[in-house]
Amino acid sequence: MNEQLITTDGEVTGLEIKGDAFVAPVTKEEIEERQRKLKSLDDIDVNTGTSIVSSYWEARQGDEIRGIFMGWKILEKKDPNEAEGVKKIPAVVIETKEGQRIIGAMQVVDSFYGKVPDGAAVWVKCTKAKTGEMKEFEIKVIG
Repeated sequence: MNEQLITTDGEVTGLEIKGDAFVAPVTKEEIEERQRKLKSLDDIDVNTGTSIVSSYWEARQGDEIRGIFMGWKILEKKDPNEAEGVKKIPAVVIETKEGQRIIGAMQVVDSFYGKVPDGAAVWVKCTKAKTGEMKEFEIKVIG
């Protein structure tokens, strides 16, 4: 089964769901429990929740983050010069208090690769960010 994904604004995304969904079948009781939870959501203070959003960290000079190294993601960027039409870019994933930050900067990726274990506390600071030049970072394992 292929299903075209449409945004909440009704725009075509160019994305499709391939095959079967990963949602397991549910019982009548599970559906009823889910409905009870949904009805109670309006009473919950969202400020007490933990952010789980992932965003790409576009560091500017002087920006820094502290967090836990969660592992790697592979980003894909359209590139007609590549065999498959996309360039694959490894990226570091760091969990911060504000959510997950994804960093694909070459110096950060190279610094983490083979040197930082999953779960390590890390600090990353952008020390140089000039247009047309590669960004530079100071990176430390802090725990």
